[in-house]
Amino acid sequence: MSVQPNTCEACGKPGVVSKTVKDFAYPTPMGLVTIEGETPIEECPSCNEIFLPGLLVEQWNRLIMTHLSRKTDELSAKEVQFLLKSLPYTRDEFCQLLSLDAELFRMLAGGAGKTTPHIQEMLRALMADTLGGTETVH
Repeated sequence: MSVQPNTCEACGKPGVVSKTVKDFAYPTPMGLVTIEGETPIEECPSCNEIFLPGLLVEQWNRLIMTHLSRKTDELSAKEVQFLLKSLPYTRDEFCQLLSLDAELFRMLAGGAGKTTPHIQEMLRALMADTLGGTETVH
């Protein structure tokens, strides 16, 4: 089944509208991050779902990741949750790289659970690798 142009992927109704908004509030596990300037979006007037171009989301996540990679204190639970959703690894790869069992991964991905120094160090190394090795691993 193919989706017709201008049909909402969330509710299935036609009428999705392309527009540009100023100072978009981008939802992350850490809360809303305001993206200054103009942002192209698509919005469904039926269900109010907002769709963003994938490239923008990737760019924004990299900017947030760059900020987190410069942080010297411990990553918060919400920051870890953001990284587990944004870094380009599968659940199984994360479990192997971070020495996690599936239950601890679920807790961390849900914004709960406590990280160890090893997990913190490995997340910083994975961020550096994702960002092209240009960031310092603390």
